[in-house]
Formats: sequence, structure tokens, C-alpha cells
Amino acid sequence: MKRLLLLIAVSIVWSGSVLQAQEYEYVPLVREGIEWGYKNGEIYRFIGEEIINGKVYKQLGNSSRDYPDSYKIAGYAREENKVVYRLYSKDAEEVPIYDFNVKQVGDIMQAWHTEPGYFGMKVESLDSILVNGKYRKMIKLENQRGECIEGIGSTETGYNILYPFYQITSEFDEKTKNKLEYVKNTATGKNEWQRPNDNLDDKYEYVPLVREGVEWGYTGDLGDYRCQIKGDTIIDGTTYKKFYRYTTCGLQKNTPCYVVVRENDKKVYYREITGDNREERLIYDFSLEKGDMSILYSRSALDYMQIDVRYVDTIQVGSTYRKRLEYLIHDVIEGIGGLKNDWLVAAFTIAPCVPDCNVWIYLSYVKNLVTGEYEYGNKGACGDTYAYDPYVKD
Repeated sequence: MKRLLLLIAVSIVWSGSVLQAQEYEYVPLVREGIEWGYKNGEIYRFIGEEIINGKVYKQLGNSSRDYPDSYKIAGYAREENKVVYRLYSKDAEEVPIYDFNVKQVGDIMQAWHTEPGYFGMKVESLDSILVNGKYRKMIKLENQRGECIEGIGSTETGYNILYPFYQITSEFDEKTKNKLEYVKNTATGKNEWQRPNDNLDDKYEYVPLVREGVEWGYTGDLGDYRCQIKGDTIIDGTTYKKFYRYTTCGLQKNTPCYVVVRENDKKVYYREITGDNREERLIYDFSLEKGDMSILYSRSALDYMQIDVRYVDTIQVGSTYRKRLEYLIHDVIEGIGGLKNDWLVAAFTIAPCVPDCNVWIYLSYVKNLVTGEYEYGNKGACGDTYAYDPYVKD
């Protein structure tokens, strides 16, 4: 009887092993007929072969959802023995970017890490995922978000397929990385992988840009400075908030008001308080959606400019999600403002240095002065390391 039970148990284990083996299928990453779509609207496909230095590579084509058939070459890749190699140009050195041969937790995936540029990442966990009725290996690496899936790649790609791994050095870096949205078989039109629904509607919260208790820090060729909104004033029957700009560590009592601002229906307006031209001007419109066009005032160009919204998505800020609008070369975020220019200069379409291309400015951080937490970035607030110690003491 015991022998019979043992034979049955062995038979079950063996059958399960065979079944699992039948269901598993290694699928290469470097293959044609597959489309990788990213949340910013970019599309990547392998679109043909080319021999470089005696080796056969697939060309990686890059396009967008607006112009899906207008490809430019973004690099080259080949796969051998479950290792994926990359060339970002024909003259570049070949480097491995994936190694799907890892077998257990603790193994080192010998692949290139984008920042600061090193090889090898430790396997944190191994699992499998069912894709089109077949199992594929799914790998989680230490200090990397998302997973690596055979035939799919990294689900949290930092730049594109050829640059999958990056160092998350700050909250600022994390928010500017792109994310894989889907992987689709172009022959069948069916997705092999789709980003799970994050239920963003439950987490979304509109946060006004014009608000008190927040400090914006900027850095650039003209030095570091900070901005803050504090106090009300009435001009021509309209209530505005006072906007301050300063280089000191914290807003001082004798800091003069710089301009005045207000927000209504997700639109931000500002007025000069000195000079001859003090009319109200629109500088932000967070009600816009992808494909919309608006006329916003550029304080640096001293003129109104046409702004076309190329892409709209949401990014995580704390425990909530906020809308991000992408212009030609510039992003603006609800409650944060523009990322590559002064708070009052959201509108530019040619270059972030308009009107002086020898001067650049970008947002360094946004800090909640009540909680002490950073909503964006994590450095540059001199108040974190500097404390005034008066010479004359009581």
C-alpha cells in the first residue's frame, strides 16, 4: 500500500513537471513584429537587420502614436544565449543589457546599469508570468522598480528598450523617467503585456499652483534663488496673492513683493506691480488636454506665445497623482509649475533659454514648509543645513 502511494506521488510530481515544462517557452526580446508603447506616446519596434563588425543586429525603430510609420533608428540590438546586447550607434562598444540566464535569488545579472555606469545587479526574486498561454521568467532586481520579463524587457524602463536600468537618485529623477505601457503583437493586434490599472481616479487630486506654505527652489547660471507665495492684496477689485523671490535662506520680513498672482478654474494669472504695463496676463492653463492649443504669456520673451500640448499623463506626488502637461521641450505639473524655467516663465517653445541662450534655469525642488517634506526634488533648500545664530544674544 505504501509502495502504491509512493508511486502515485512520484507520478503526480513527474506529470506536473512535464506539464510545467510544456507550458514554459523562452521568447527572445530582440524580435520583429512586436511594438513597445510608452506612456509619453513613443513607440519602438525592431524593423530589420544590419551587419555591424561581423555581427547581425536588429535595428530599433523609434516613432510616436501620432506618426506610427515615421521611424528613426534609435540603436541596434542582438540576442545570443538569452543575453541581449546593445549598440546605441555603429561606432559604439557593445554592452549587455539583459541576461535571462539567472537561475536563483542572489545571482548577479551581468547587465549594464545606466547611471553611474556599472555592470551587475543582484536578483531579488524569481517568478513566472503567463503570456498567451505560455509561462515566461520574471525577474526582480535589487534597487530597481518593476520586473524584467522574457520577451518583454523591463516594465519600468527608464529611457527605452536599450536603456532599461537606472539609478533612482532622487524623487526628481523618479518622476522624469518614462514607463512602459504595453507590448503588442502587431500581426494579431493583441497585447502580450499591459500595464495594470493604477486606479488613478481614486488617487488623483487637483492641487493649485497658487498656494501658501510652499517654497520653490531654482538653480542655474544666475545662481540659486527661492520663491514663495504669502499674503493677499486687492488690485482693481480683484484679490491676488503676493509672490516673493529671494536668495536668502527663507523669506525675510523686509523682502519686497515681486509680483502678484491668482488662480481661477485651473488657470494662473500674474500682474507686475512696477513699471508702466501692469495688465493681468495668463501664464498657466492646467485645464488643457492633449492636442489643445493655448496662448500664454512669456515673461522672458515679453510676449504671448502659442503653446501646443503634445502629451498629458499623471505622475505620483506623495500619495496622490497630478496632471503633467508636455509642451514641445517643457513639462508643467499641477501644483509644481514648470520644470525647466522660472515659476513665472512657463511658456516657451523654442528653447528653455529664451531670450538669452547663454543662461539656463531649472526647478530644483518644491518643499512643503508646514510638513518639511519635499513634493518635488530633494535638495537645494539651504534652510535644511543652515541655521542663523545671532551675534547679539538676549
